[in-house]
Amino acid sequence: MLAYYFPPMGMGGTQRAAKFVKYLPEFGWQPTVITVKNVAYYAHDQSLEHDVLDADIVRTGSLDPQRLLAKCGVKSVPGRDNDCNAGKKSAKVAFINFITEKVFPFFLVPDTKVLWLPFVIIRAINVLRRNTFDAVFTTSPPHSIHFAGLFLKKYFGIPWVADFRDRWVGGEFQHEASAAHVRLNEYMQRFIVRNADAVVGVSNRLVHDLSASGTSRREKFYTITNGFDRDDFDSVRSGKRKKSHFVICHCGAVTSTSDPTPFLKGLRYALDENPGLKDTLRVEFVGHVLFNRIYGIIEQLGLTENVKLCGYAYHPDAIAHLKQADALLLSLSERVTPGFIPGKLFEYLAARKPILAIVPPGETVDLLSRSRIAKVIWPPEPSRVGHSILNLFTKNNLMLSNDESFIESFERRTLSKKLADVFESAVAK
Repeated sequence: MLAYYFPPMGMGGTQRAAKFVKYLPEFGWQPTVITVKNVAYYAHDQSLEHDVLDADIVRTGSLDPQRLLAKCGVKSVPGRDNDCNAGKKSAKVAFINFITEKVFPFFLVPDTKVLWLPFVIIRAINVLRRNTFDAVFTTSPPHSIHFAGLFLKKYFGIPWVADFRDRWVGGEFQHEASAAHVRLNEYMQRFIVRNADAVVGVSNRLVHDLSASGTSRREKFYTITNGFDRDDFDSVRSGKRKKSHFVICHCGAVTSTSDPTPFLKGLRYALDENPGLKDTLRVEFVGHVLFNRIYGIIEQLGLTENVKLCGYAYHPDAIAHLKQADALLLSLSERVTPGFIPGKLFEYLAARKPILAIVPPGETVDLLSRSRIAKVIWPPEPSRVGHSILNLFTKNNLMLSNDESFIESFERRTLSKKLADVFESAVAK
């Protein structure tokens, strides 16, 4: 398994690989993981290492910017949406964002982690020469990692499974410097998809787009979504909080992709309609803030007493927030593609709490509709959002009937069994 984003790095992108490592041995597959050494990252979460304690993990060096920053003593990096208030800090962040968004994408294609490839390939060759393996698994982003999988397939004749957690071309998190870069990325994506023995994606729409771009052999494409780990929920106690407060929780990074502005405007509308809610309603944003405009929006709307930015929390603490909340907030901007499904959605479902979803049409809405525990609002007009917030306070709106069998289908153990089946199919070919 080749995975750049891996514990102790935090946030949602590392959990997919970590949970596969945890559960694949139950289905006859023992992973050896090749990942990067310490890098500068948004957040680190040592609690996630509990899932991979028994795994064989090999860590390599790299020349990518995040690794070089870590070697210089930098532990964290600013978010690309940061627009800190003023002064030296703002200028520094603006400069880093300029380099990250404009300079690196122009010269490093498909991503900066291409500078990790020589290290991971050399280490993988050494590992494969010393041991016998049945398959190679690469998970992206970074999408450049798939070239390592392709090389190992050709060099050792070993089946290779490519996993996509996000879109490569035209995605939410892929920066493309020009139209020429887009075409180059399209070519590279087709080349990777055609050569992989199996291709896995986190949504049906993503898998459809990958299959359309790469090959007519649809039988080698599989959808394996992100999910939730029941062990995580069983091991966390919800604790106690003030019963006088009704808590709406947003769990996960606050970014331009999850722009909460429409919700905050709706919250202002609800408080104006029912001023008494000011003393009882609390909104918690649990996660790294990479969209710093939220501070000014909260202040401008007069919501400082009702909205709390809790910052990044270790995964067990984040789940505790979910279990304590009375309702959950899911917010996506209209810029997301129809096949985008935020990873936190599945832990929202596992929490069995009412979900207020301000989400454009797409696969996320389809999943929420099938779960039967969500109120979907689009377009996000302040009055519609405000009335939905007010409705959350009525007993009938909290007594939602969820689809248990549907929710349980996203349990990490079940999803790992699906991946094991993909491996079996790839090896059989």
